[in-house]
Amino acid sequence: MDIVDAHWEKRNLGKTTIEVNVGQDDTTEAIRAALAGVNAQYVVVKLPVGKVDSLLALQSDGYRFIEMMSVCFHDGDLPPLSPVQRRMLDTLSCSDATPEDLGLILAGVEQGMFEDDRVSLDPHFSATQAAARYRGWISDEVAAGSSVIAIRMRGAVVGFFVLKARDAEGEYFASLGGILPRYQNIGIGYFMNYLEIVEARRRGGKRVYTAFSSNNPKITAVHFSMGCKIFRQYYVLVRHNNLN
Repeated sequence: MDIVDAHWEKRNLGKTTIEVNVGQDDTTEAIRAALAGVNAQYVVVKLPVGKVDSLLALQSDGYRFIEMMSVCFHDGDLPPLSPVQRRMLDTLSCSDATPEDLGLILAGVEQGMFEDDRVSLDPHFSATQAAARYRGWISDEVAAGSSVIAIRMRGAVVGFFVLKARDAEGEYFASLGGILPRYQNIGIGYFMNYLEIVEARRRGGKRVYTAFSSNNPKITAVHFSMGCKIFRQYYVLVRHNNLN
Protein backbone atom coordinates (compact mmCIF):
# COMPACT_ATOMS: atom_id res chain seq x y z
CA MET A 1 0.00 0.00 0.00
CA ASP A 2 1.27 3.42 -0.92
CA ILE A 3 -0.02 6.53 0.89
CA VAL A 4 0.73 9.76 -0.95
CA ASP A 5 0.40 13.33 0.27
CA ALA A 6 -1.04 14.83 -2.92
CA HIS A 7 0.07 18.35 -2.00
CA TRP A 8 -0.46 19.57 -5.56
CA GLU A 9 -4.20 19.13 -5.10
CA LYS A 10 -4.15 21.74 -2.34
CA ARG A 11 -3.00 24.18 -5.02
CA ASN A 12 -5.48 22.84 -7.57
CA LEU A 13 -8.58 22.15 -5.49
CA GLY A 14 -7.98 24.12 -2.31
CA LYS A 15 -8.22 20.95 -0.18
CA THR A 16 -5.64 18.86 1.61
CA THR A 17 -5.57 15.56 -0.26
CA ILE A 18 -4.28 12.07 0.44
CA GLU A 19 -4.18 9.35 -2.21
CA VAL A 20 -4.04 5.72 -1.07
CA ASN A 21 -2.89 3.20 -3.67
CA VAL A 22 -3.92 -0.25 -2.46
CA GLY A 23 -1.95 -3.35 -3.45
CA GLN A 24 -3.47 -6.62 -4.58
CA ASP A 25 -2.33 -8.38 -1.39
CA ASP A 26 -3.52 -5.71 1.06
CA THR A 27 -6.33 -7.00 3.27
CA THR A 28 -9.49 -5.09 4.09
CA GLU A 29 -8.35 -4.88 7.71
CA ALA A 30 -5.00 -3.40 6.67
CA ILE A 31 -6.68 -0.88 4.38
CA ARG A 32 -9.07 0.22 7.11
CA ALA A 33 -6.23 0.55 9.61
CA ALA A 34 -4.23 2.71 7.20
CA LEU A 35 -7.20 4.93 6.40
CA ALA A 36 -7.91 5.42 10.10
CA GLY A 37 -4.63 7.31 10.30
CA VAL A 38 -5.35 9.56 7.33
CA ASN A 39 -6.21 13.16 8.09
CA ALA A 40 -7.17 15.13 4.99
CA GLN A 41 -10.14 17.02 3.58
CA TYR A 42 -10.22 14.86 0.44
CA VAL A 43 -9.21 11.20 0.45
CA VAL A 44 -8.86 9.18 -2.76
CA VAL A 45 -8.51 5.40 -2.61
CA LYS A 46 -7.40 3.41 -5.65
CA LEU A 47 -8.37 -0.23 -5.26
CA PRO A 48 -7.43 -3.05 -7.68
CA VAL A 49 -10.44 -4.40 -9.59
CA GLY A 50 -11.70 -7.62 -8.07
CA LYS A 51 -11.26 -6.63 -4.43
CA VAL A 52 -15.01 -6.44 -4.00
CA ASP A 53 -14.90 -7.26 -0.29
CA SER A 54 -12.76 -4.17 0.31
CA LEU A 55 -14.92 -2.11 -2.07
CA LEU A 56 -18.06 -2.89 -0.10
CA ALA A 57 -16.36 -2.43 3.26
CA LEU A 58 -15.02 1.01 2.37
CA GLN A 59 -18.41 2.12 1.09
CA SER A 60 -19.89 1.18 4.46
CA ASP A 61 -17.17 3.39 6.01
CA GLY A 62 -18.32 6.45 4.08
CA TYR A 63 -16.17 6.16 0.96
CA ARG A 64 -18.01 6.51 -2.34
CA PHE A 65 -17.25 4.75 -5.60
CA ILE A 66 -16.85 7.38 -8.32
CA GLU A 67 -15.19 5.62 -11.27
CA MET A 68 -13.18 2.68 -12.52
CA MET A 69 -9.93 3.56 -14.26
CA SER A 70 -8.41 1.37 -16.96
CA VAL A 71 -4.77 1.62 -17.97
CA CYS A 72 -4.18 0.09 -21.37
CA PHE A 73 -1.45 -0.13 -23.98
CA HIS A 74 -1.09 -0.37 -27.74
CA ASP A 75 1.82 -2.20 -29.33
CA GLY A 76 0.35 -3.61 -32.55
CA ASP A 77 -0.83 -2.34 -35.90
CA LEU A 78 -3.11 0.65 -36.10
CA PRO A 79 -6.62 -0.18 -37.31
CA PRO A 80 -7.37 0.37 -41.00
CA LEU A 81 -9.23 3.58 -41.78
CA SER A 82 -12.28 3.92 -43.98
CA PRO A 83 -12.12 6.37 -46.90
CA VAL A 84 -14.11 8.89 -44.84
CA GLN A 85 -11.76 8.50 -41.88
CA ARG A 86 -8.75 8.84 -44.15
CA ARG A 87 -10.08 12.12 -45.52
CA MET A 88 -10.59 13.40 -41.98
CA LEU A 89 -7.09 12.34 -40.97
CA ASP A 90 -5.66 14.16 -43.99
CA THR A 91 -6.97 17.44 -42.50
CA LEU A 92 -5.19 16.83 -39.18
CA SER A 93 -1.61 17.17 -37.99
CA CYS A 94 0.17 17.37 -34.67
CA SER A 95 3.39 18.86 -33.31
CA ASP A 96 4.85 20.30 -30.12
CA ALA A 97 2.66 23.10 -28.83
CA THR A 98 4.00 26.63 -29.07
CA PRO A 99 3.41 29.09 -26.20
CA GLU A 100 0.53 30.51 -28.24
CA ASP A 101 -0.92 27.02 -28.73
CA LEU A 102 -0.65 26.34 -25.01
CA GLY A 103 -2.59 29.54 -24.30
CA LEU A 104 -5.42 28.35 -26.55
CA ILE A 105 -5.39 24.92 -24.90
CA LEU A 106 -5.56 26.34 -21.37
CA ALA A 107 -8.39 28.66 -22.44
CA GLY A 108 -10.24 25.57 -23.69
CA VAL A 109 -9.72 23.91 -20.31
CA GLU A 110 -11.30 26.94 -18.63
CA GLN A 111 -14.29 26.67 -20.98
CA GLY A 112 -15.06 23.14 -19.75
CA MET A 113 -13.08 20.84 -22.03
CA PHE A 114 -13.20 18.02 -19.46
CA GLU A 115 -16.60 17.01 -18.11
CA ASP A 116 -16.26 13.29 -17.42
CA ASP A 117 -13.46 13.13 -14.84
CA ARG A 118 -14.11 12.43 -11.17
CA VAL A 119 -13.59 16.03 -10.05
CA SER A 120 -15.95 17.51 -12.65
CA LEU A 121 -18.64 14.98 -11.69
CA ASP A 122 -18.22 15.37 -7.93
CA PRO A 123 -20.86 17.74 -6.48
CA HIS A 124 -18.39 18.75 -3.76
CA PHE A 125 -16.30 20.51 -6.41
CA SER A 126 -17.05 23.30 -8.87
CA ALA A 127 -16.27 23.60 -12.58
CA THR A 128 -13.70 26.25 -11.64
CA GLN A 129 -11.89 23.80 -9.35
CA ALA A 130 -11.97 21.08 -12.01
CA ALA A 131 -10.43 23.44 -14.56
CA ALA A 132 -7.78 24.58 -12.07
CA ARG A 133 -6.83 20.94 -11.49
CA TYR A 134 -6.23 20.37 -15.19
CA ARG A 135 -4.29 23.61 -15.57
CA GLY A 136 -2.07 22.60 -12.68
CA TRP A 137 -1.71 19.06 -13.99
CA ILE A 138 -0.62 20.26 -17.43
CA SER A 139 1.87 22.70 -15.88
CA ASP A 140 3.32 19.94 -13.70
CA GLU A 141 3.73 17.64 -16.70
CA VAL A 142 5.54 20.36 -18.64
CA ALA A 143 7.84 21.01 -15.67
CA ALA A 144 8.59 17.28 -15.50
CA GLY A 145 9.71 17.23 -19.13
CA SER A 146 6.59 15.92 -20.85
CA SER A 147 5.62 17.25 -24.27
CA VAL A 148 2.31 19.01 -24.90
CA ILE A 149 1.29 18.07 -28.43
CA ALA A 150 -1.13 20.35 -30.28
CA ILE A 151 -3.57 18.79 -32.73
CA ARG A 152 -4.39 20.99 -35.71
CA MET A 153 -7.11 20.88 -38.32
CA ARG A 154 -6.12 22.80 -41.43
CA GLY A 155 -3.70 24.75 -39.25
CA ALA A 156 -6.10 25.66 -36.41
CA VAL A 157 -5.50 24.18 -32.96
CA VAL A 158 -8.43 21.87 -32.17
CA GLY A 159 -7.07 19.73 -29.34
CA PHE A 160 -4.02 18.35 -27.59
CA PHE A 161 -2.49 15.52 -25.62
CA VAL A 162 0.51 15.14 -23.33
CA LEU A 163 3.22 12.62 -24.19
CA LYS A 164 6.12 11.43 -22.06
CA ALA A 165 8.67 8.64 -22.30
CA ARG A 166 8.26 5.97 -19.60
CA ASP A 167 11.71 4.48 -20.12
CA ALA A 168 14.54 4.15 -22.62
CA GLU A 169 13.04 1.00 -24.15
CA GLY A 170 10.46 2.77 -26.29
CA GLU A 171 7.53 2.96 -23.87
CA TYR A 172 5.47 6.14 -23.82
CA PHE A 173 2.49 7.35 -21.80
CA ALA A 174 -0.14 9.58 -23.41
CA SER A 175 -2.41 11.51 -21.06
CA LEU A 176 -4.63 14.54 -20.61
CA GLY A 177 -5.93 14.44 -24.15
CA GLY A 178 -8.82 16.72 -25.03
CA ILE A 179 -10.64 18.48 -27.85
CA LEU A 180 -11.40 22.20 -27.57
CA PRO A 181 -15.11 22.75 -26.83
CA ARG A 182 -15.94 24.41 -30.16
CA TYR A 183 -14.56 21.39 -32.07
CA GLN A 184 -16.20 18.64 -30.04
CA ASN A 185 -18.76 16.22 -31.51
CA ILE A 186 -17.43 16.41 -35.06
CA GLY A 187 -15.44 13.16 -34.97
CA ILE A 188 -11.98 14.42 -33.99
CA GLY A 189 -11.84 12.50 -30.69
CA TYR A 190 -11.08 9.20 -32.40
CA PHE A 191 -8.09 10.74 -34.15
CA MET A 192 -6.75 12.24 -30.93
CA ASN A 193 -6.08 8.71 -29.74
CA TYR A 194 -4.89 7.66 -33.18
CA LEU A 195 -2.39 10.52 -33.33
CA GLU A 196 -1.10 9.73 -29.82
CA ILE A 197 0.11 6.40 -31.15
CA VAL A 198 1.42 7.87 -34.40
CA GLU A 199 3.40 10.60 -32.60
CA ALA A 200 4.86 8.20 -30.03
CA ARG A 201 6.04 5.93 -32.83
CA ARG A 202 7.54 8.87 -34.68
CA ARG A 203 9.65 9.44 -31.55
CA GLY A 204 10.76 5.83 -31.46
CA GLY A 205 7.99 4.45 -29.26
CA LYS A 206 7.11 0.77 -29.45
CA ARG A 207 4.39 0.63 -26.79
CA VAL A 208 2.02 3.45 -25.86
CA TYR A 209 0.12 3.47 -22.56
CA THR A 210 -2.96 5.53 -21.84
CA ALA A 211 -5.82 5.52 -19.35
CA PHE A 212 -9.55 6.13 -19.43
CA SER A 213 -12.47 6.36 -17.01
CA SER A 214 -15.61 4.25 -16.93
CA ASN A 215 -17.49 7.56 -16.87
CA ASN A 216 -16.56 8.13 -20.51
CA PRO A 217 -18.04 5.25 -22.55
CA LYS A 218 -17.24 6.88 -25.89
CA ILE A 219 -13.50 6.98 -25.25
CA THR A 220 -13.68 3.45 -23.83
CA ALA A 221 -15.05 2.24 -27.17
CA VAL A 222 -12.35 4.15 -29.07
CA HIS A 223 -9.53 2.47 -27.15
CA PHE A 224 -10.86 -1.02 -27.79
CA SER A 225 -11.58 -0.28 -31.45
CA MET A 226 -7.90 0.57 -31.86
CA GLY A 227 -6.79 -2.74 -30.43
CA CYS A 228 -5.62 -1.48 -27.03
CA LYS A 229 -5.04 -4.14 -24.37
CA ILE A 230 -5.81 -3.79 -20.67
CA PHE A 231 -2.74 -3.42 -18.46
CA ARG A 232 -4.50 -2.86 -15.13
CA GLN A 233 -7.77 -1.58 -13.72
CA TYR A 234 -8.73 -0.08 -10.40
CA TYR A 235 -11.77 1.26 -8.59
CA VAL A 236 -11.59 4.84 -7.35
CA LEU A 237 -13.38 5.77 -4.12
CA VAL A 238 -13.45 9.19 -2.50
CA ARG A 239 -14.42 10.70 0.82
CA HIS A 240 -14.77 14.35 1.79
CA ASN A 241 -13.97 15.16 5.41
CA ASN A 242 -15.11 18.33 7.12
CA LEU A 243 -11.97 19.21 9.07
CA ASN A 244 -11.84 22.24 11.35
